[in-house]
Amino acid sequence: MALVLTAHRGSPDRAPENTLPAFAAAIAAGADELELDLQVTTDDQLVVFHDQTVDRITDGTGPLADFSLAELRELSVSGERIATFEEVLDAVAGHPLQVELKAPKAAARLAALLRARPELEDQFRVNTGETTWLADLHRLRPSTRLAYSAEGASTSLVDRAVGLGAEAVYLSLPDLTHEIVRYAHGRGLRITGWLANTESDIERALDLGLDGVTTDYVSVVRPVIDRLLPV
Repeated sequence: MALVLTAHRGSPDRAPENTLPAFAAAIAAGADELELDLQVTTDDQLVVFHDQTVDRITDGTGPLADFSLAELRELSVSGERIATFEEVLDAVAGHPLQVELKAPKAAARLAALLRARPELEDQFRVNTGETTWLADLHRLRPSTRLAYSAEGASTSLVDRAVGLGAEAVYLSLPDLTHEIVRYAHGRGLRITGWLANTESDIERALDLGLDGVTTDYVSVVRPVIDRLLPV
């Protein structure tokens, strides 16, 4: 059995979330995948940032969607800068990614990027809980691999993922049951639980038979997985 370890916004315990140093730290700590968030600037640039506003983690204020890329570059994220999606793709050198859409225009901009750089498509799976955004991306770029993410966990959410053409579903670890995991596998989906930040979380994930977990603490969780699942 394998358990894919995904770094939630990189390693936010080692560097500011969703920044290049956070992703580098996650890879160094043994993450199998990196999770990141995509937003769109006023000049239609894809940037890696979670929140709808810049207030929480930068020295600026206001909705991110009101900033141009150049304006975002002027902001500090605890000494780091907001990265574009292409900068992250180039920096992590083909490392697998979970890419979460965080803005309505992100699907169209991502489809445009993949038309220009189709070699990138195998590097990541795109997810969101917004079904219309996944449908838009599937229409614009049918070859893109999709996942459906949601809070909570139920067989109906698994059915929704299947209906969207997803190959994976990302659900809340505390809400998952053996029944839901078996149901997802029976419908041909990979299933990842989030968030798994403690040894007991990993033990639960293994008991459930999950394909992967998402964590805030790669450096803590990686040794636990390696101990419980020796090669």
